Amino acid sequence: REFLLAAPEARNLTKEAEGDPEAAFKMALGERKPDWDAAERCARCIRKPNYTLQQFYVDVRQAFPELTLYTVLSEESRQGKTAITSGVSAEEEYRRTLGALFAVYWLARIG
Repeated sequence: REFLLAAPEARNLTKEAEGDPEAAFKMALGERKPDWDAAERCARCIRKPNYTLQQFYVDVRQAFPELTLYTVLSEESRQGKTAITSGVSAEEEYRRTLGALFAVYWLARIG
């Protein structure tokens, strides 16, 4: 089932951008900006019975492009070293975060 929550395609970060947050974010996110309409739709619809988890998933990915930051690869990580301290891969961290967002979806619908 991992293919259902596939992490975004990895983007490579140059060595020069690693010390420059503005350049790093620009490289990592490209032209993607938060989609405030999608964020508002999440908040407005989360308790509606016909608002599905799939719709929430699509809206969350559109609303929060920074989720793609999990898959940004530095020069060190391309050489096999990891900067993730949890002991799991970046893709697993991405899925873990989506799982937490799904928990918000489910908890908001109780009662």
